[in-house]
This record gives sequence, C-alpha cells and structure tokens, in this order.
Amino acid sequence: MSIKRSSFISAALAIALVLAACMGSTQAQTTPPNIVVLATGGTIAGAAASDVQAGYTSGQVGVEQLLAAVPQAKKLANLRGEQISNIGSQDMNDEVWLKLAKRVNELVAMSDVSGVVITHGTDTIEETAYFLNLVVKSRKPVVLTAAMRPSTALSADGPLNFYNAVAVAANKESAGRGVLVVVNDWIHGASSLTKTSTTAVQTFLSPLSGLIGTVTYGEVEFYRGPVGRAHVSPVADGEPPSIVLYRKNLGRAVKTRAELTEQIRDTLLHEIGHLEGLDEDDLRRRGME
Repeated sequence: MSIKRSSFISAALAIALVLAACMGSTQAQTTPPNIVVLATGGTIAGAAASDVQAGYTSGQVGVEQLLAAVPQAKKLANLRGEQISNIGSQDMNDEVWLKLAKRVNELVAMSDVSGVVITHGTDTIEETAYFLNLVVKSRKPVVLTAAMRPSTALSADGPLNFYNAVAVAANKESAGRGVLVVVNDWIHGASSLTKTSTTAVQTFLSPLSGLIGTVTYGEVEFYRGPVGRAHVSPVADGEPPSIVLYRKNLGRAVKTRAELTEQIRDTLLHEIGHLEGLDEDDLRRRGME
C-alpha cells in the first residue's frame, strides 16, 4: 500500500512539474516585448485645418499623441516614446541623422529593449533608412514607418502603418534583417525601396529586389532576408563634409573642381516631395530664380 501511495505521489509531482513548466513557457511567450518609439516628425505627425484639406503642416503632433492615437499597438508591445525632432522630412539634416543614429545604437544595446520603431516623413525616409542600415550595429529590429496623409485627414494612413510597424518590430523573425520600412502593409528593405509618387498612398516600391515581406493588421509574413549589409561609423564630432553632386549629362565633359566653380552660370534645383521646401522669395535671394 505504501509503495502504491509513493508511486501516486511521485506521478502527481511529475505532472505538477510539467504543468508548471508549461505555464512558465506560456508566460514567457506571452510577455510582450519592449519597443521604443522615436519620433522625428513628418506627415504622420502632420495636421491640417480640415479633414478634407490637401495642404497641411508636418510635425505638429508629438510622440505621446501618436502613441495615444493607436492604443491597439500597446497590445503588441510595451511602448514608450522619445521625441528626436519634429520636422518635415524635406528638412531632415545631418544633425538629426547623427542624433538619431546615436540614440538607436544606445537603445539596441540595452538588454531591456527589444526593438525600435521610428516615425518619419516620406520625402527622405529611404535615405534615413539606408543611413541607419549602415551605422546601426545590432540584430534587433529597427523599423521606420510614415504616412502619406496627415493625422487629421479623413482617411489617415498613419495609425495602421504605425500599428503594423510595431507588429514587425515585436516579431522575433524581424531580427537580423537590417533596418526595415513598413508602409501600407508592405515591408521593405532599407536598400531597396523608393518613393514613386508625391501623393499616392501606395507610393513606396522595391522594384529591383522585391519586398522583404507583408504585414496585414499586425500579421507578419516574411518572404526573404536582407540582400547584404555593411557597417560604417558615423562622424563622431564636428560637421560632416559637404559634397556637391555633379551629374554628367549628354554633351557635357567632366569638369575639374576649379572649372566647375568658374563655369557654373545656371542652377537647377532638384526639389523633393510635393514642393514643400520651394520658396520663391528665398530662391530669388539666393540668385536662383
């Protein structure tokens, strides 16, 4: 009788241990990751006087308002936000880039941070993504997102883009894929995407290498990994050197620096975005009418 009782107790203890292990495993799996949201401004933080007005001002909504506008994202991860800048991305500059890169590298080095989401404007998001892909030194997910319509628009695309970006950053399969850009249900690699329209919602394409994956209402599906990635160190101190881009056209020989300085008579301004930075008075003052 004592042997049977001992066997019963041993079996009960074994079952209890298995159940405890299963519960611990389930709890570990359901513990939400910690995602830090870095806001830089852009249309996703823009506002207009009317919900059906085409004109708007970028960078009017702060990071806390962005987080409050999409409470569903808090079911995917523990979120906290930081304001890096609040500008239209046509005004993105080296100073903000270096500040952003430094903060991203600081965050991904922390053991209690699972990933980073960056809200950005669409005009230069591909340049920022490419830059971060070079200088961020971590396998943790870094995901940029943006919007083509301001937060006050009748059918704003920002909230769902943000929700999906958090879902991608919180997904364990996102690790090691480099910096990603999530816009309009598509997941792009940092070195492949390009903006094709200044107004259309489905503006971003990855025409050469294709999408990294898709995300539909938080459900992530990856198609491929990153094509390649190189690391460089950004300028630590001081202002980065200025570089003039000289595009050789038909019938124009390559000039030396001195010849370029002496012979340039006309300037063609290649504007970005939907003419946000075009100021005729400023152009006249600079002799660029």
